[in-house]
Amino acid sequence: MNITEQQLLDLEADINDILAEDCVSIHFTFHAAFERLNDPRNSPSITLNELGNVFQAFIQAHLHTILDYAEGTCFVLKCNKSHLHFPCAISHDRQLGKLWVIQNVITVMRKKNFKSPDHFLTIN
Repeated sequence: MNITEQQLLDLEADINDILAEDCVSIHFTFHAAFERLNDPRNSPSITLNELGNVFQAFIQAHLHTILDYAEGTCFVLKCNKSHLHFPCAISHDRQLGKLWVIQNVITVMRKKNFKSPDHFLTIN
């Protein structure tokens, strides 16, 4: 079952509500949200619940790690359990006088042996 645009926007908003106290937000790029999330090469299909679980685990394990990342830092969020990989890039934004860290999810894929020159932040 495909994840709809509204479901993804709602999930992104829920995650951002949690991240707001640390001046962090997440943003799924067009490519991640509309070209790769529901791609049939992700077998089995990625579920909304699975996405939520991965990002909850990421927040618990790695949120404070990305707070110190410089603008343009790239990394891959990797879930060993689901074999989901999320190449990401950090950008910064100033909102209400505070510096915010924006985690831009560039793409998403389920691939057991994904390789990247960027470093991995792994969750189980």
